[in-house]
Amino acid sequence: MFDQSATTPRKPSPEIVELERLYNSETIRSHRDIDPRFTRPRRFHDNSDSELIFSILAYIGLLGGTGRKSDSFRGCEGTLHGYRLIINVDVDKKGRTEPEEVRETVTLTVRNFAEAKRFLDEL
Repeated sequence: MFDQSATTPRKPSPEIVELERLYNSETIRSHRDIDPRFTRPRRFHDNSDSELIFSILAYIGLLGGTGRKSDSFRGCEGTLHGYRLIINVDVDKKGRTEPEEVRETVTLTVRNFAEAKRFLDEL
């Protein structure tokens, strides 16, 4: 009656698993006074636009940058290593996108967290 693939959760990509590991270890490190058994592990996904935005913002924060969800477009804005980032998010978009760099502003459209991570690591 129902398609089983629609009800089973998708396995997270290796990049998402690495983000969860980094974020949770940083949480334990920054809250040394709390027993690690009582810290709730954070789960990340890139199945929808809002989940992908949340994952990108968490990764930018781990790299030492700052970011926030944009009010004017679907995506996020931030700064990292002296660059101003404008990241448009579109999970349903097909094809490959290239970043555009104008002075110190980098504009990029991503479809999944692996693309965003690869770009941010090269920056």
